[in-house]
Amino acid sequence: MTDLFLVNMSIGPVQGFIAAGRRTSDLFVGSRLLSLITSAAAQAFPPSPATNKFGVGLIVPHTVTSHGANKILGIVEDPSAVTRDAETRARKQLAEAWEQALSTWSASQRSHIDLTRAESQIDNYLEFYSAWVPVNEATYSEQRDQVERLLAGRKALRDFPQTLQDDAGIFNSPLDPSRSSVVTGKNERRVSSTLQDAVHLRESETLDGMSLLKRLLSTAYLTDLTSVNPAGNHVLSSRELAQRSRQSGFWDTTPGDDGNQDTWSPDYSYFAVLVADGDRVGTMLSNRSVGQHRAIADKLDAFAAAARTLVADHHGQPIYAGGDDVMALLPVSDALECAHDLAKEFTRYVSGGSLSVGVALCHYQEPLSHAVPDARTCLAQAKEIRNAVCVGVYPRSGEPIQVRQQWSPGSSGQTWSALPFEEGLDQWVHHATDGHVSRSTVFALWDLVRSWPSGQFDFLRREMIRVYRHSEPGIALETQTITANDIPEFESAEEARQFVDALAVARFISGVDGYRHDPGQQRGERP
Repeated sequence: MTDLFLVNMSIGPVQGFIAAGRRTSDLFVGSRLLSLITSAAAQAFPPSPATNKFGVGLIVPHTVTSHGANKILGIVEDPSAVTRDAETRARKQLAEAWEQALSTWSASQRSHIDLTRAESQIDNYLEFYSAWVPVNEATYSEQRDQVERLLAGRKALRDFPQTLQDDAGIFNSPLDPSRSSVVTGKNERRVSSTLQDAVHLRESETLDGMSLLKRLLSTAYLTDLTSVNPAGNHVLSSRELAQRSRQSGFWDTTPGDDGNQDTWSPDYSYFAVLVADGDRVGTMLSNRSVGQHRAIADKLDAFAAAARTLVADHHGQPIYAGGDDVMALLPVSDALECAHDLAKEFTRYVSGGSLSVGVALCHYQEPLSHAVPDARTCLAQAKEIRNAVCVGVYPRSGEPIQVRQQWSPGSSGQTWSALPFEEGLDQWVHHATDGHVSRSTVFALWDLVRSWPSGQFDFLRREMIRVYRHSEPGIALETQTITANDIPEFESAEEARQFVDALAVARFISGVDGYRHDPGQQRGERP
């Protein structure tokens, strides 16, 4: 019998590839292009057996058309030949994307690009890492753990190829400072007006070859991506997403450049970046047979497809959905509910699994290079307690506010559990929407809990009740949904601070804060 090998292959770079962008379309196109490259590489592997039993074929992704993550796992007979073929196919896919992007340009337009430098950067951009071990059905689980460790070790020993280009006098790309500009010559700072108009470049936006490719693709073939982009013929801008907190179906027929104040300003200033990741998926796959692993991979592919539709149903823009990973841009008003629905959907597809979600609420003019890492910071906070969401408000001035909360299993999937106090964040959002959490209340409680002396915790709640009553003189307590007596019995000063942070975040999500004239500009260190 021919020996079989379990091959583990990773294609990168990932975070830099997707996140290096100024416009939301840069994020979307980078994600889409990486999925196409991974799918092309996966075609070098035999398809999964129809029965999901042990044998030659793909494991992750389950099919080459699933647009999954950048990782490929499969069983093959000749691992060296398969991995070489996969790398060749992936590089060919990227080269074809470059040719397709340039095909719509005239010779005079191409003359403004350093084609030699751009093609060299694109040819040397992708990174491939692979490892393999002999495999048999009886010990598949142990061999999968071994090949995971081998790949992690290989990736730690990164390749650092020597830069062969003469970059003296060429400015670096602001989106990828490790690479030089291909849209300006030596000692040139100004991008030609031809390129500025053609691909929405700013005068000083000296892009590298890969960043330029994503910008070209956003105008070259976004119109035929409706099947994977429910938004239709363009990627929703951060400005459109901010406006959708006021008009859920808003659509800009001339989207132009993200954040261009010369066109129009939204009636609401913030939008949401959402990132989600399954909890302990690697542990969940331990001690599984190859058939079970393939079945779970199939379920994860199905979840990713459902997640793209779910984000669109919440008036958002899906950026990436592969396996248990999701990235999306959303209106603030829909972000919390979308996070909750994603968690419920994940448990529906993956029995016994759970999803953690990070949501960053950022100003629509905030650079995406800041907003996306903010969302990942929130995700890291959520994954510390797992099966949770962490919502962070990142005002243009003042300190960020983060609140995290776990979900609890329910009869219909994930349901809201209480915060360290009595009610969940979703309930406080409803209270804020109904006008029962005023701005003055949040300000007063914020100052109180942060200035309260240590060692006097027993009196803190009494003082919070007094402050609440003093801050709400115009609202009859008997007509309110909540009263001063609803302020929880805290077990620590930290819980009191979390409660006030939750009030501030709830007001923000409800839409009463975050309007065009940013209240954060006046708040200093207050919410």
